[in-house]
Amino acid sequence: MNGGIRTAALVLGVLGVLSGAAGFAVSAGQPFTAAEGARVGELFHLNPLGSLVSVVLGLVAIAGAAARLRVVVLVAAAGWLLAALQVVLQSGREPNLLGGTASTLALFLGLGAGLLALAVAPETPDAAAPATADT
Repeated sequence: MNGGIRTAALVLGVLGVLSGAAGFAVSAGQPFTAAEGARVGELFHLNPLGSLVSVVLGLVAIAGAAARLRVVVLVAAAGWLLAALQVVLQSGREPNLLGGTASTLALFLGLGAGLLALAVAPETPDAAAPATADT
């Protein structure tokens, strides 16, 4: 993973951790798998389980980017996309394991698709690395 891809994956991982932390802050006192997650500002809804999933997947993305392991970033992307699928299948129903709504779907899809694109992006040489010629 070159510098730009790595940095972008780190940023998305941090956003995932922050969204989960914000979810924990507003969902305190809710049942762990409350069907209607707590509203995080005007942005999205998460229950405590959804918050935990967000933090864990964010940490996985950060670890993968820090270690420059595309496969770990890909695992985080797959996790976000599966979480998005869960929101689609259970939104407005009970049980809604992650407490998500359409806005939560947008968050999960954005993080998942972004990390997936970064994980499969072709390597490009870093601008700081000197070019070498094989002869």
